[in-house]
Amino acid sequence: MNWAANNADGAISSQLQSSTNDQISSMSRPSDLFKDFFDPDRGGVYCGGFSIFYNNILKLFGYDSFTLNFGDLRDDLTHVVVIVPIANGTSDWNYYIFDPTFNTVFMEPGTTRQLTIQEMLIKYRQEQTSLISVAQDSIADREWLSLGIVNQTQYIHKSQVQASDLTVEIYSRPTYAISTWTNEISSSLTRYGYSTGMLGYMQLLSNQIFTVGQSANTAPRDRFIYYLQAFGISV
Repeated sequence: MNWAANNADGAISSQLQSSTNDQISSMSRPSDLFKDFFDPDRGGVYCGGFSIFYNNILKLFGYDSFTLNFGDLRDDLTHVVVIVPIANGTSDWNYYIFDPTFNTVFMEPGTTRQLTIQEMLIKYRQEQTSLISVAQDSIADREWLSLGIVNQTQYIHKSQVQASDLTVEIYSRPTYAISTWTNEISSSLTRYGYSTGMLGYMQLLSNQIFTVGQSANTAPRDRFIYYLQAFGISV
């Protein structure tokens, strides 16, 4: 996930993000998206684009992965991640969240064992979200694009780098995490009864699922939906 998280460009300008999204659906091959948009700094994405890019890379290696869009539509409190099902030898699957927006996975504290989404939901329901450890790798090499100069202190202008489109300015943002994102939208989260940090992330995940992306192998996807519904999550 490191490569995908750092080589997909983020969008600062919503107009740039929108124009890039218009192209993503027609580019099933991640190589095309990288070559035509990210490498020449012609397009940037939000969480949905990061997840589509990484998901399509996983499919090249035979994974039955799919995207998951969740949250609350009020004030656009939504997020998209990638779900990777791994067969567990019992004619069933364990499901793992990979979040390329933040280059993050979720671990059992004090171990190197990644938690399944089933385990994460159980911990959340038992009010033990503190037992979900956020494991984030660097996104320092990711470029963030804007149409024109932006005056936001969290972005560092890379004035020595020029995009192929002269109207696009390039920035870095090496410190961007789940805690950063939820703090930035904290007023909206608070307005609708959500917390910040990992607890807010789990609250949004448990609130509603908007789309479960497609997978060539429908069996693990269908089983995943069954698990969500068993947890009482609207799909």
